[in-house]
Formats: sequence, C-alpha cells, structure tokens
Amino acid sequence: MEFDNLHTLENFLDIYNNSGEMVVTEAIANSLDVDSDTIDIKIGKNSNGKRMITFQDNGPGMNKEVFADYHVGSRSTKSKGTGIGFAGIGAKVYLAAWDKTEIFTETCCGNEALSSVMYRDGRTLKWKELKPTHRQRGTLYKVLLSNKDYDYLEGSLEQIIIEFFNNALLNGLRITINGKVVKPWSPKTIKKKTGIITVKGRKLPYVFIFSGEEVPHERISIEYHVKGKKINTKKPEFYYDIKSEYQNNLYVSVDSISISDYLKTDKASFKPGFVSNVYRAVDKEILKIVEALGLIEKQTPQKYETNRFTKALEDLFNDPDFAWLNPDASAMRTISEPD
Repeated sequence: MEFDNLHTLENFLDIYNNSGEMVVTEAIANSLDVDSDTIDIKIGKNSNGKRMITFQDNGPGMNKEVFADYHVGSRSTKSKGTGIGFAGIGAKVYLAAWDKTEIFTETCCGNEALSSVMYRDGRTLKWKELKPTHRQRGTLYKVLLSNKDYDYLEGSLEQIIIEFFNNALLNGLRITINGKVVKPWSPKTIKKKTGIITVKGRKLPYVFIFSGEEVPHERISIEYHVKGKKINTKKPEFYYDIKSEYQNNLYVSVDSISISDYLKTDKASFKPGFVSNVYRAVDKEILKIVEALGLIEKQTPQKYETNRFTKALEDLFNDPDFAWLNPDASAMRTISEPD
C-alpha cells in the first residue's frame, strides 16, 4: 500500500481555517510543547526579496535521532496526552499550502547543530541537510510564505498570538515580533478565585475572574487551554441566568493538560464523550462561585430549569450526530427534497 504524501498533507491542511494562521499556531505550539519560554518571531523580506516568517525558541533543541524523525511524515517523539502536538505533521503542513514554499529548520541541543530545508519538487516532498549557520541552543523554524499569507500575517500576527496564546503570555511566555514584545490581554480583576476540579481522576486547575469590564467576545466565558494555547471557549449552561449587566464580565481559565489526550487533530477542540463530563463539572463549580457573588437573577426554579433544558436542547441539535432531531432542520430538509 502506498500513500500520496502531499495529498495527505493537503487533507490535513483542510482542518485549519487559514494557512497563514496555521503556520503561526503550529510553530508556537511546537515550542510550548518542549517548554520554551521565549520565542522571537521575525516577519519580513530577506536579501533576495522573498517573504519569510521565522520563529526562534530557547527550547532544548533536537539531537540527530529526533531531527531525522522530524523529517518523516506523521512520525513524532511526542505522546498524545502530554501536550498540544502529537500527529507529527504540523511543521510540514505548509508544504501543501504553496508549491514554491521552503521550510528551513536549524536546531542545537548543546552538543551539535543541525540544519535542513524541506521543499516540493512537483508533487514530491523532499528535504536535504544544510550547513548550520549558528549554534544557538533551541530551534529556528523559517517558512517562505506566499504573498497572500504574508500580507495576512503582516497585519494580523499579533492578534493571532494574543487570541490563541494569551494564557501562555500571562503565565510567563515571552514572544517578540521584530523585536517588539507582545503584551497579553489581561482582565480588570474585581474578584478572583482559584481551585482544582477533579473529574474521574483528571485534575483541572482553574482561575475564575469577575472583571470590572466586559471580556472580549472570543474569551467569554470559560476558556480551556493546554500549555497556554486556547483550545476552545464555552459559555456555561447558566449563562442566561446571570444578571444581564454581568453576563460578559466573567472569565474562567481552565488548564486542560490532563485531558489533552482528547484533543482533535486540529488542536482547536476536544472529542465528544468524556469531555462532556468535564464541561458539566466546571459549570457546576463556577455556578457555586457566581451564586455566592450574587450574580444570578432571582427566579423561580421552573424558569431556571427551563433555561437549562432549552440550552441542553440547543447543544444537542448542534451536534452533527443528532441534528436530525431538530424539527426545524427536518422541515427544511423536507422542503428542499426534489419531487
């Protein structure tokens, strides 16, 4: 049995919203997975006028054995459930985005420096070793970008970093863009509570913040992250029971490394099933805090239960496996069916 390696990468590329964004999130995620705490990013044109983006981290670097595995598609030294990455394809996916790209990697683990370039020859993926240009400990990852992706990242790079890696920045990660330090969004804290929620042996530390100003819409209300990378955000089931003036002032950060084995390949969501238990447990804990702060509307139990039931139905109908239960969707299908 043979596989078309480029077509496989093209299929992986389809799981991302944007190829330029993918380069950034995958590069930073790889650095976080090896516990880097500094990433210097440069974006611009090289001496030949080619548009490049470069990531230099201060991680442990790769030895010769790990570096050889790095060039093999879908091979990774990472284990699922220990970090963000696990599929062994993230650093290579941009080869499917643009046929003229080149991906340069230099790494040094202290004992030796290694360097390579990955590129396309028609529909064949190739790589070759290069002579290292420096011996700085860590890994340098440099990608030749298409004009479209370069223009997009030039205007959106800082925003992408803050959207996906704000928790990492708040917890000490230092990222620079062309020498400028990226500053994270930070809530204006009125009340703060920390704790650990345990679900069937999985421990999830959390930080609850009641903010003095509205939280950005992409962070409302409960943010699940792995090693500081945002995986998803969810409004709690009781969101509409919170007093309207405070609904957008709650921010909860949940460290989800203990359930990272449930990450989907896009690393932007979790697989359904067990994680639903986590969501319910987190909701229950946060509801206790919100009630203690007096942020819940006073209402009859009937109204409260009705709201929860309505929200549960919404979640059910949004699940592709159960969308057929939605009477509105069924009606639409009936109308659209040919005679």
